[in-house]
Amino acid sequence: KDHIVVCGLGKVGFRAMNHLLKFGEEVVAVELNKEGRFVEQARNRGVPVIIGDARRPETLVRAGVPRAGAVVACTEDDLTNLSIALEARELKPNIKVVMRMFDAELAKRVEKGFGIHTALSTSALAAPAFAAAAAIRADITYSFYVDKMLLNVCELRVKPDSSLVG
Repeated sequence: KDHIVVCGLGKVGFRAMNHLLKFGEEVVAVELNKEGRFVEQARNRGVPVIIGDARRPETLVRAGVPRAGAVVACTEDDLTNLSIALEARELKPNIKVVMRMFDAELAKRVEKGFGIHTALSTSALAAPAFAAAAAIRADITYSFYVDKMLLNVCELRVKPDSSLVG
């Protein structure tokens, strides 16, 4: 009850799952491919993994969506993620939905038109971090938004003879 269902255990889904676990959340994962790259790692972390198509209501029911607090749809396909989000809403109309989308404009339209709480464009989130990393020539270790402001965490090494010492 009140767990978070992560649909898609690719690179983004696996990272999202790990962050949720760090936040102390209970997670159930849904993955289409039983041989998926991160299936065993998720299970080794104690996460139940449901093998099935998250666009199908019976798969989402097996993952406990009717009792869940949120669904994270983060496959590599925008339409699949939208389908998962809408199916989750059919099962539990007030469920919080976070959805990965490649197309930033489509993400805005989906958020507004379908009432999806959060539709995030991974390319829109990553592009400023790539540009910042190139511009400041530092190692950006993490990027995140606070409201509409992008914040980057980076490492800058200061040489002993630098004017930045002290």
